[in-house]
Amino acid sequence: MIFEIPYNEKTTRSQAKLLFDLHWKSLLKKNNVNLYIGLILILLGISIVVGQDNLGYIFVAGGIHYLINFVNYLFYYRKTKKKYFDLIDENIAEYLLNDEMNVWQLLEDCFCYTDFKLDLKIKWNAFKTVKVIDDIMILEISSNVASNFILEKHEVGNENFEKIIAFVETKIKRDGIL
Repeated sequence: MIFEIPYNEKTTRSQAKLLFDLHWKSLLKKNNVNLYIGLILILLGISIVVGQDNLGYIFVAGGIHYLINFVNYLFYYRKTKKKYFDLIDENIAEYLLNDEMNVWQLLEDCFCYTDFKLDLKIKWNAFKTVKVIDDIMILEISSNVASNFILEKHEVGNENFEKIIAFVETKIKRDGIL
């Protein structure tokens, strides 16, 4: 199956946001644990200090440590988010200058992707999983390369989207390689 997909800036932005949010969702939840632990330790430490035991200062110090880690991670998140979306903006500018289609080829032995600067041929066993979220399909590469291929239903139409998902799921299961 071969699909030529015109470039769409709005789609690229929504896909970039989706990937960023998916990646950071669990990390931010874990960071919130630092906030809760920090507040609990500080409150526990204050109650111990009020009870006239100097041991409470250790709990307060530990709580402050967790709160500092929480704040540092938030700054790191914001810096990373800005850098990521700046790179997305640069990438969009490049694509807007080139009026070429993105081409997806789903072959028996591999997935091929072509655009104005890439010509990739990836064997199916290189993919970790396929995710379908609402009307979006995400092909995740299993190596340490942070690369995903995203296709939205509106890019190829309902019937083709269902065909693509059915075909890809014969090559990659939703939890990993078949």
